[in-house]
Amino acid sequence: MDVKVLGAANEVGRSGFLVNCNGTNLLLDYGVLFGRRGSPPKYPLHVKPKDLDAIIITHAHLDHSGNVPSLFVSGNTDVYATPPTFDLSQLLIEDMLKITKDAQPFGLPELNNMMRNAKEIGFR
Repeated sequence: MDVKVLGAANEVGRSGFLVNCNGTNLLLDYGVLFGRRGSPPKYPLHVKPKDLDAIIITHAHLDHSGNVPSLFVSGNTDVYATPPTFDLSQLLIEDMLKITKDAQPFGLPELNNMMRNAKEIGFR
């Protein structure tokens, strides 16, 4: 197993971990970090959607889910999370897009595409 830290190594925010296990590439979270007012948001290191087998969102906080729709600008992959995580992620990302306007590398179409690729998993 190989784990590459794409974000959140030295800070809280912009979480992203690329896990390769026996040739399968899983992206664990892909968030955003907001700094001081007026400063641009920060994102994890870039990954190519075509190189991913799946995305897993651990929970809905924007520092874990807020950049996932950017992966749907030029590709598609399955996204796994619990139903509450999908519901809250969609709500928070929609709100983020309204507040930040053009500061994000994606818009509502990519968020909608992410939700179309949602694969709900249960929790215990």
